[in-house]
Amino acid sequence: MVTKTCIVCGQAFEVHKSRKNKAKYCSYQCYWSNLHNYEYSEERNRKISIANSGANCNFYIDGRSKDSERRDWIKNRGQIKKRSSNLNGSHTYGDWMTLKKQHNFTCLCCGLKEPEIKLTEDHIIPLSKGGSNNIENIQPLCRSCNAKKYTKIIDYSNN
Repeated sequence: MVTKTCIVCGQAFEVHKSRKNKAKYCSYQCYWSNLHNYEYSEERNRKISIANSGANCNFYIDGRSKDSERRDWIKNRGQIKKRSSNLNGSHTYGDWMTLKKQHNFTCLCCGLKEPEIKLTEDHIIPLSKGGSNNIENIQPLCRSCNAKKYTKIIDYSNN
């Protein structure tokens, strides 16, 4: 056993010799009290203040969005990039939201509206058949209609 001194209360305590370089606290109470008094770096404090301000209230401290729909959209975009290495074109989340507003948040195939259903991006000409990822090649469909369409080329926006 090795005798160490607690960095919080200054009390002497014994630890096994294998922990002599890691042990800093005599108890969990000292550990937690020191943890809550921890001073973050200036960068971390800046991120915390931005996150707590009204301007960026839609984001967590680490930059992730609190909007689950936006997180799903970003995840789906990553899956599309994985599937198609020669991806043509792109669109933003704002483009997708504008397209949904243009179609009144309605599935173009079955006519159901959000929030009853969740609209997904459907490629009119599928990526597997050489379609692009531009917003002109995207139409809002619910998940079941999108799954039924599979790789067929059907443009519901012209109906």
